[in-house]
Amino acid sequence: MRYALSILVPLLAMASPALANPQDFLNKALMGDNSESALGKVAALHAATPAVRHYGAMLAADHSKGRREVLPLARRYHVPATAALAPEADAQQQKLAGLRGRHSIASSSAT
Repeated sequence: MRYALSILVPLLAMASPALANPQDFLNKALMGDNSESALGKVAALHAATPAVRHYGAMLAADHSKGRREVLPLARRYHVPATAALAPEADAQQQKLAGLRGRHSIASSSAT
């Protein structure tokens, strides 16, 4: 995976002016993994159905693994290991934190 990322980051930087800076790309990748992991944990703990709880646990595990794999590349590009979530994910996490029962995660996914 690290080898693939070491090739992918420079290629993406060349392909897109928005990703011309590998540090920006890696910072967003870390925040994305943080976000998916955090929201997955909320779903795993509080979802109304076993299927959604299972999916949340899978998201949390997969994105935690992804973060561990990206960190060495981030260090190579001098990107600090952030624990921050993407702003949208932070807002969604706060919204979902108080939901229970009829107002559970499964019923709020339509909003």
